[in-house]
Amino acid sequence: MKEKILIADDDGLMRMLIRTTLEADGGQFDIYEAKNGADALEKARLIKPQILILDVMMPGITGYDVCKKLKDSPETRGIYVLFLTCRGGEMSRKTVDLCGGDDFMVKPFQSGDLEEKVYKVLGLAA
Repeated sequence: MKEKILIADDDGLMRMLIRTTLEADGGQFDIYEAKNGADALEKARLIKPQILILDVMMPGITGYDVCKKLKDSPETRGIYVLFLTCRGGEMSRKTVDLCGGDDFMVKPFQSGDLEEKVYKVLGLAA
């Protein structure tokens, strides 16, 4: 059975870049997409992905709020939340920690770094 990954970002080009990066190794993942926070919450609850790659700044419900709601629920708290943010540094790390996120990467990112992180979380050889 393939690992499930949900990409949540309001930028369609960013979703496509992430999808293309993760599909480069031959499609070993089932990849789903969400275009905003509400869509991300709904799909995460339905799909129960192993990893949610989550943009911080989205219209409506922010990535931080999505993460908090998922981590507060017993049925979704095990989803690994990897934030993508334009802001790096200690403040981002603290905010990610406060809302229950597991890790973050700064945009723009290197595709190899994203692959490495995803493979490590899933316990796969890159």
